[in-house]
Amino acid sequence: MNNLSLPKEEEDKKSDWLGIAASIACLIHCAAGPILLALQPLIAGATLYEHEHHHNENSIWHYVFLVLALLAVWLSARRAHTLGIRLGLWASLGLFALGIFLEGEHSLLPTLLLYSGSIGLVMAHVFNLRHSRSCHISH
Repeated sequence: MNNLSLPKEEEDKKSDWLGIAASIACLIHCAAGPILLALQPLIAGATLYEHEHHHNENSIWHYVFLVLALLAVWLSARRAHTLGIRLGLWASLGLFALGIFLEGEHSLLPTLLLYSGSIGLVMAHVFNLRHSRSCHISH
Protein backbone atom coordinates (compact mmCIF):
# COMPACT_ATOMS: atom_id res chain seq x y z
CA MET A 1 0.00 0.00 0.00
CA ASN A 2 1.45 3.37 -0.91
CA ASN A 3 1.21 6.44 1.30
CA LEU A 4 -1.54 8.05 -0.80
CA SER A 5 -4.08 5.24 -0.50
CA LEU A 6 -6.66 4.93 2.25
CA PRO A 7 -7.14 1.83 4.41
CA LYS A 8 -9.65 -0.60 2.86
CA GLU A 9 -12.40 0.14 5.42
CA GLU A 10 -12.11 3.92 4.85
CA GLU A 11 -12.22 3.42 1.10
CA ASP A 12 -15.34 1.24 1.44
CA LYS A 13 -17.17 3.95 3.39
CA LYS A 14 -16.85 6.40 0.49
CA SER A 15 -19.65 4.68 -1.41
CA ASP A 16 -22.01 5.06 1.55
CA TRP A 17 -21.13 8.74 1.91
CA LEU A 18 -21.64 9.20 -1.85
CA GLY A 19 -25.04 7.53 -1.58
CA ILE A 20 -26.06 9.65 1.39
CA ALA A 21 -24.92 12.90 -0.26
CA ALA A 22 -26.57 12.10 -3.61
CA SER A 23 -29.85 11.07 -1.95
CA ILE A 24 -29.99 14.19 0.20
CA ALA A 25 -29.15 16.37 -2.82
CA CYS A 26 -31.98 14.68 -4.71
CA LEU A 27 -34.41 15.29 -1.84
CA ILE A 28 -33.43 18.97 -1.78
CA HIS A 29 -33.79 19.19 -5.57
CA CYS A 30 -37.22 17.53 -5.50
CA ALA A 31 -38.45 19.72 -2.63
CA ALA A 32 -37.08 22.95 -4.11
CA GLY A 33 -39.07 22.62 -7.35
CA PRO A 34 -42.54 22.96 -5.83
CA ILE A 35 -41.33 25.62 -3.38
CA LEU A 36 -39.83 27.72 -6.18
CA LEU A 37 -42.94 27.22 -8.29
CA ALA A 38 -45.11 28.43 -5.41
CA LEU A 39 -42.84 31.45 -4.85
CA GLN A 40 -42.68 32.36 -8.55
CA PRO A 41 -45.45 35.00 -8.33
CA LEU A 42 -43.64 36.68 -5.43
CA ILE A 43 -40.32 36.53 -7.26
CA ALA A 44 -41.92 37.96 -10.42
CA GLY A 45 -43.41 40.85 -8.44
CA ALA A 46 -46.82 39.19 -8.05
CA THR A 47 -47.71 40.06 -11.64
CA LEU A 48 -50.09 37.97 -13.65
CA TYR A 49 -48.33 35.60 -15.97
CA GLU A 50 -49.16 32.66 -18.11
CA HIS A 51 -48.42 29.47 -16.24
CA GLU A 52 -46.55 26.78 -18.11
CA HIS A 53 -45.53 23.66 -16.28
CA HIS A 54 -43.00 21.33 -17.83
CA HIS A 55 -42.85 18.05 -15.93
CA ASN A 56 -39.64 16.77 -17.48
CA GLU A 57 -37.58 19.93 -17.83
CA ASN A 58 -35.31 18.97 -14.90
CA SER A 59 -35.40 15.24 -15.50
CA ILE A 60 -31.71 15.19 -16.47
CA TRP A 61 -30.96 15.78 -12.78
CA HIS A 62 -32.99 12.74 -11.83
CA TYR A 63 -30.88 10.60 -14.15
CA VAL A 64 -27.67 12.08 -12.71
CA PHE A 65 -28.93 11.18 -9.23
CA LEU A 66 -29.93 7.72 -10.48
CA VAL A 67 -26.44 7.02 -11.85
CA LEU A 68 -24.83 8.22 -8.61
CA ALA A 69 -27.26 6.13 -6.55
CA LEU A 70 -26.64 3.05 -8.71
CA LEU A 71 -22.87 3.40 -8.32
CA ALA A 72 -23.14 3.94 -4.55
CA VAL A 73 -25.55 1.01 -4.06
CA TRP A 74 -23.48 -1.36 -6.17
CA LEU A 75 -20.27 -0.50 -4.28
CA SER A 76 -21.94 -0.53 -0.85
CA ALA A 77 -24.08 -3.64 -1.34
CA ARG A 78 -21.14 -5.81 -2.41
CA ARG A 79 -19.45 -5.22 0.95
CA ALA A 80 -22.54 -5.09 3.18
CA HIS A 81 -22.38 -7.73 5.92
CA THR A 82 -26.10 -8.40 6.17
CA LEU A 83 -28.68 -9.45 3.64
CA GLY A 84 -31.14 -6.94 5.13
CA ILE A 85 -28.88 -3.99 4.32
CA ARG A 86 -28.27 -5.31 0.78
CA LEU A 87 -32.00 -5.76 0.22
CA GLY A 88 -32.70 -2.30 1.67
CA LEU A 89 -30.18 -0.69 -0.65
CA TRP A 90 -31.47 -2.42 -3.79
CA ALA A 91 -35.17 -2.06 -2.89
CA SER A 92 -34.76 1.67 -2.20
CA LEU A 93 -32.89 2.10 -5.48
CA GLY A 94 -35.73 0.25 -7.24
CA LEU A 95 -38.35 2.60 -5.75
CA PHE A 96 -36.27 5.62 -6.70
CA ALA A 97 -35.73 4.39 -10.28
CA LEU A 98 -39.41 3.53 -10.69
CA GLY A 99 -40.33 7.04 -9.55
CA ILE A 100 -38.00 8.51 -12.17
CA PHE A 101 -39.35 6.34 -14.97
CA LEU A 102 -42.95 7.23 -14.03
CA GLU A 103 -42.31 10.96 -13.56
CA GLY A 104 -44.35 11.88 -16.66
CA GLU A 105 -47.48 10.45 -15.05
CA HIS A 106 -49.90 13.05 -13.75
CA SER A 107 -50.31 11.48 -10.33
CA LEU A 108 -48.76 11.58 -6.90
CA LEU A 109 -47.23 8.09 -7.26
CA PRO A 110 -43.93 9.10 -8.95
CA THR A 111 -43.31 11.75 -6.30
CA LEU A 112 -44.01 9.31 -3.48
CA LEU A 113 -41.69 6.74 -5.06
CA LEU A 114 -38.90 9.31 -5.52
CA TYR A 115 -39.13 10.56 -1.93
CA SER A 116 -39.48 7.10 -0.35
CA GLY A 117 -36.63 5.74 -2.48
CA SER A 118 -34.35 8.65 -1.57
CA ILE A 119 -35.16 8.42 2.13
CA GLY A 120 -34.71 4.63 1.99
CA LEU A 121 -31.31 5.06 0.34
CA VAL A 122 -30.15 7.49 3.03
CA MET A 123 -31.32 5.11 5.77
CA ALA A 124 -29.77 2.02 4.18
CA HIS A 125 -26.42 3.76 3.66
CA VAL A 126 -26.45 5.04 7.25
CA PHE A 127 -27.25 1.53 8.54
CA ASN A 128 -24.44 0.15 6.40
CA LEU A 129 -21.98 2.71 7.80
CA ARG A 130 -23.07 2.00 11.37
CA HIS A 131 -22.98 -1.75 10.88
CA SER A 132 -19.54 -1.69 9.25
CA ARG A 133 -18.24 0.39 12.16
CA SER A 134 -19.52 -2.11 14.72
CA CYS A 135 -18.57 -5.20 12.72
CA HIS A 136 -15.13 -6.63 13.39
CA ILE A 137 -15.01 -9.03 10.45
CA SER A 138 -12.01 -8.37 8.25
CA HIS A 139 -12.77 -7.78 4.58
